[in-house]
Amino acid sequence: MNLREYAANSKQAVKLALSGLNGLTSKYVYELSDALLDVISQIEVNIDYPDEDIEEMTYSKLEESLENIRIKIRKLLSTADTGRIVREGLKVSIVGKPNVGKSSLMNALMGENRAIVTDIPGTTRDTIEESITIKNIPIILTDTAGIHATDDIIEQIGIEKSKESFNRSDLIIFVVDGSRTLEKEDREIIDHIGDRKVIVLLNKQDKGSVTTASEISQLIPQAVILESALLEGKGVEDLANAVEEMVYGGQVSQSENLLVTNVRHKNLLDEGERCMVDALGMAEMRQPLEFIEIDVNRCYEALGEIIGETAADIIDKVFERFCLGK
Repeated sequence: MNLREYAANSKQAVKLALSGLNGLTSKYVYELSDALLDVISQIEVNIDYPDEDIEEMTYSKLEESLENIRIKIRKLLSTADTGRIVREGLKVSIVGKPNVGKSSLMNALMGENRAIVTDIPGTTRDTIEESITIKNIPIILTDTAGIHATDDIIEQIGIEKSKESFNRSDLIIFVVDGSRTLEKEDREIIDHIGDRKVIVLLNKQDKGSVTTASEISQLIPQAVILESALLEGKGVEDLANAVEEMVYGGQVSQSENLLVTNVRHKNLLDEGERCMVDALGMAEMRQPLEFIEIDVNRCYEALGEIIGETAADIIDKVFERFCLGK
């Protein structure tokens, strides 16, 4: 079974990348902006209308409001890496020593015989790159030459390209011949993986299970470990689910998820968070409200650039909320 049965064209991802904000994310930013307007209006009233019959803005209440807003901005910023993946594509490299099933996996993912599959080690001598979609996640998939020691100059070039692809990847799929013990080449790849995100496919389970998941987990603690028999089409669906889990962390599907895909929006949110941190620091030191208001206003302006609100809304909000002068 191949992943074309699990993935349609990623029209959602393209629309999301072009628009910069999906519906839920836009709503979330509007709510943040409204929360900031509430804080600003309360500060304004306490500064400019101290004689009005209004609730006093205490520093403890102000700190609580500012911290809640900062936490929500941070929550949105935490989606930026996933947003980049949606925008640019998840860079995935298939690595492993020769003749472990890398090309079989590539063909299973592509749904066609894109890569040559033989029992001869070193058949793939160059990297093969393709674009596919897994669970609505755009993937830039690279099948690499088997990493091993060789005197063949052409193979050496392919292996160097494999290492370059390895270093650029967001996610490594490490294919291991599970029917045999780990060899020197396997262990060299494991050393190179370090603490990177990795899915280990213990392939050739139809031929027996010698290298076990527990052995791999001791060597690569962060790895997601799956069993497969790629020539029989087994393990591909589990791989699709694992990729989705690693990108979204078990959250709901992309169309319903908070997601920042626009670099400019990320920078504006970064600025907003910095302003909240500064405002909180001054509130904790009991600085004058006028000073705190400057940073809260800057945060509001940063979010306003994302959704198109302006400082003029602040005045309207103050009078709307407190009915001043009546």
